[in-house]
Amino acid sequence: MATRKAPPAPSAERVHSKSFNGSKRGTVLRRWTAPKPDSFFGADFALVEFDHHPEPIWSSSQWLKKPTKADLYERWRASALPSVEALVAGTTEDVLRACARISCGQRTHHDGAVRWVGLVRHLPLELGTAVLLGLYERLRADPETDHFNQPAAFDGSEYNKSDFKYGPNVRGDDVTTMLYSGLTRYWSYAVGGAPTTVAEALPAALRERALRAFEGTWEDGRGYLHQRLVQPTLAQAFQGVGRGENARVGLDQEFAMVNGTGY
Repeated sequence: MATRKAPPAPSAERVHSKSFNGSKRGTVLRRWTAPKPDSFFGADFALVEFDHHPEPIWSSSQWLKKPTKADLYERWRASALPSVEALVAGTTEDVLRACARISCGQRTHHDGAVRWVGLVRHLPLELGTAVLLGLYERLRADPETDHFNQPAAFDGSEYNKSDFKYGPNVRGDDVTTMLYSGLTRYWSYAVGGAPTTVAEALPAALRERALRAFEGTWEDGRGYLHQRLVQPTLAQAFQGVGRGENARVGLDQEFAMVNGTGY
């Protein structure tokens, strides 16, 4: 039986999950091979900490692949603040198209906002906030952002190119909405369950930037700064996972397992 996870290897193995709507990225904590292959899941499994959620999950290795070398998300994740600071010095269209390559240009069947959470979840609160807020501020500073609506232009760096089958354009208002949602949800991960609020935890200058950026937004996003947000449960964060099939493939009940691909 597979038991507790081992510490991550010194050189972390990054994977792109072909399961879940919109796919998801994570870091392999451990690999395990079952004594007998299962007719559906196979024999090889990986315990993955997905970027957007801190609870490890088992996945059949047949549903995992390596991100491409050109992948923009992986490059930003490795050097987030310098990458964003360089980008926002360019044109609004460049910023929108780059953001769309990560979260998709239109709101569709998958939740592109969760990718912004994943991009910065491993960073300290101050740094992660600065990354996403810098993008959001830049787009809101240009009144033409909301009117931008152009076909996507692919360059091979997309998080998941198939996203664009369901929403082939880059829409400025959708891109900023996903950034907004990603930033506020990131705060729930960063301080969920902690005896503080985001406003109390952020340095004063960054807190004031966030207050200015969210002024006048839908439902007044400034309120998120003063909430003690609660981290989502596994059931809220994922579809298509559970422990019902663990024993079938030789896994214990400590971590849930991905049960298929069509979620």
